[in-house]
Formats: sequence, C-alpha cells, structure tokens
Amino acid sequence: MSATAAPPSGASAPTPAVAVPGPGRPSGGALVWVAVAVATLAAWVVLTWPLALHPDHFWTMAGNRASAGQPNFVSRPGSLAGGDHLQNVFIQSVVVDNARELRSLYLDLREGAAGPAPLRTTSLDVPWTVLLALVWPLAGLVPAYNLSLALSSVATGLAAFGWLRRHTRWPLLAAAGAWRLGWTYQTLGRPKDAIEIVMTAAAALEPGLGAASPPHLSMWGSLHLNAAIAAAQAGERAAARDLLGEARATARRLGVDRNDFQTFFGPTNVAIYEVSIPVELGDGGIAVERAGIDTSGVKSLERRAHHLIDVARGYGQWAKDSEAVHTLLEAEQLAPEEVHYNVMVREFVRDLLRRERRSIKRDLRGLAQRVGVLA
Repeated sequence: MSATAAPPSGASAPTPAVAVPGPGRPSGGALVWVAVAVATLAAWVVLTWPLALHPDHFWTMAGNRASAGQPNFVSRPGSLAGGDHLQNVFIQSVVVDNARELRSLYLDLREGAAGPAPLRTTSLDVPWTVLLALVWPLAGLVPAYNLSLALSSVATGLAAFGWLRRHTRWPLLAAAGAWRLGWTYQTLGRPKDAIEIVMTAAAALEPGLGAASPPHLSMWGSLHLNAAIAAAQAGERAAARDLLGEARATARRLGVDRNDFQTFFGPTNVAIYEVSIPVELGDGGIAVERAGIDTSGVKSLERRAHHLIDVARGYGQWAKDSEAVHTLLEAEQLAPEEVHYNVMVREFVRDLLRRERRSIKRDLRGLAQRVGVLA
C-alpha cells in the first residue's frame, strides 16, 4: 500500500477473537504489571536500603556554636554520607514524587508519543500520612516510614508504566531501531541485508497508512529513503527509483520537515537523497544538476556536510575536480569532523590526488593532510 492511498472503506475488518485466560493463571498483561511492580520495588530497595534499615545511623542533630545553638546536620564518623543523598534523589525522582512531565528524547510529542502530560497518581496525591499513622503504633516509626515509601514507589511506578503503555507508539520505536540497524549494515557493506531489515519494519507500519499520524508517515518515509540508498549501493536502479518515489510521495503528503526519532524526514531530506542516490549509482552529472537545494533549514550540521560531500563526489564523477575540492572545503568549514574522519572522503581525496591538477594542488594537498591521506 502506498502512503498516498486513500483509507480503506466498505466492509469493516472482522473482529479478532479474544483469548480468555484459564482459571487460576494470570494473563500475560497481568504478569507484565506484576513485573513492573517488582522492578519498581527492587529499584526502591537498591536506592534506599541503607537508610531503610537504619535511617538514624547516618545523620544526627548537633548544636552549632558559631550560630548560637542553631541545629546543623553533621554526619557521624564512619557513616555513608551519600546514603541520605541517594534516598533524597530517589524520593524526588520521576518514580516517586516528581513524575509531573514524563518526557525524553524519544517519547515526546514530536518523536512518537502523545506528548508530556501530568501524571497525577504520585505519592503526593495519596494519603500516605494516614497509612503512616496507622502502622506506626503497631510496627514502629521506621517500618511505617519504609512501608509508606515502598507503597508510594510501587504505585507511582505502575502509574508511570500505564501512561507510557497508553501513549507510546511502540511500532514506531521498533521501526526507528530498524532504521538505525539498516544504516549499520550499509556501513558494513551489506546493503541487501539493510533493505530486508528496513522493509520488514516498513511492512509492520503499512496497515495504518490510511489514517497515519505525522510521526507514522515520517517513519514510513525514512525507512523508504534508507532502503533506497541501500538499493543504490547494491546497484539496483529500479528498486532505488521506486523506493525513492514512495518516499517522495510520502513527503508531499506530510508537507513539512520533521525529526521523529532523530530520523529527519520531509521534502528537504527527500531532495537531499535525490542527490545521494545518483552518486551511489555513478550518475554524477544528474546529482550535480539536482544539487541546488536549500539545506539551511536542516539543523544537523553533519547532515548538511554529508550532503555537500555527496555533491563533491558528483563533481568528481563528472571530472570537475576543482568544484569537487571547493565543495569539500565548504563541507569542512561546516562540520570538520564529518570530513576529517569520513572513510569515503579519504578514498575520494586519494582519487583526486591521483589525477591532481595544478589549479587545485595547494587546496587539495592541504585537505589531504587534514583528512590523514598525506603526512
């Protein structure tokens, strides 16, 4: 199915049968919740066990003569001074009291989740003081304190997991992982394996394309660009053309540049690949003709520099060595590390040195020294 296809209409899909767990055995979903509770409790134990056993053995109150008897916290000799800090970090962490905005690089509104939202079920919203008052007379202050902290930790851990389970788009996370793995296989010189990996991930996203969200479309297009460049590396022109065409159609439907899961997809990135793919196929003239695109909106300097490297390779394939060297110098000014430590650049510079021309000798030899080709 293409990203531009209309949503399916007509007869609705049959409702899948729901398996009913047998009596006496918890369902898989229940086991997951139990595992989360156990993991949260384990985290609480690891981070708080010294103070949970003897909270009064770490800090005590003592008079401060310099401040006229005002109390000041001092540690006893031989105590683990970090214990109190560890517990405070835990109490104030996302797991316990401050899970007000669950947000990270891969789980926010722009990159595949429903966005940061208040998580109200925290220890601040549960009357743990009542529990403390009930348990204290029966078991003592320390056990009552530890019990209330443990239960509040578990409750908030479960609430956090429930929020993530509801809002996180796991198929997109899996697709992003496949996208990165595809690049790894390309680096290893295994483009056909890369195609298989990313297109398997794309197949998992295809059923929802009709009413796909922007992150869904962005990931679909990114996978096709990844497969297109791999197909070009494998010399499969027709496949590269078709995959690039699907990515182009998806970018038109999306309409804007996005950076879901750090994949960067949209009309600009498709235009960049319109240059990269001909270079991989050895069509330098076509690449150079398409090179006049505006990449100023691309925030990644490395991505912009890599585009210039592709343009330089296109000039080299077209035997325009002077333009190739000047474009490499432009890329070097933009992102020096992307040029200096790029194996492909080193090989390209070696090729330019073999047919060195007087007009670019000085610039080329300086660049060759900086990339490690000449001593």
